[in-house]
Amino acid sequence: MSLSRGGARPRPGQETPQLSSVINLVAAEMGVSVVPVSLAQVQVRGVRYAAIDGPPPMASLALATHRQATAPAVGNPVGLAAEGPG
Repeated sequence: MSLSRGGARPRPGQETPQLSSVINLVAAEMGVSVVPVSLAQVQVRGVRYAAIDGPPPMASLALATHRQATAPAVGNPVGLAAEGPG
């Protein structure tokens, strides 16, 4: 169910740079938050995770590495990223 269909009109409020802090704000009844589904592993009393209907959001990502890195642990992911999806 979407927030608007449920009658909610969320307003941006408190911001935090750490997702763990977001969950604590939700637990303190300071609002709701959209979080990665992987965060549902963090069980906090009073917090319920619900799936969001519709297609998942897409985000552009970048891969950051040291310019002079030569280790295979760095080179392999960089090579895969350069190949693109597929």
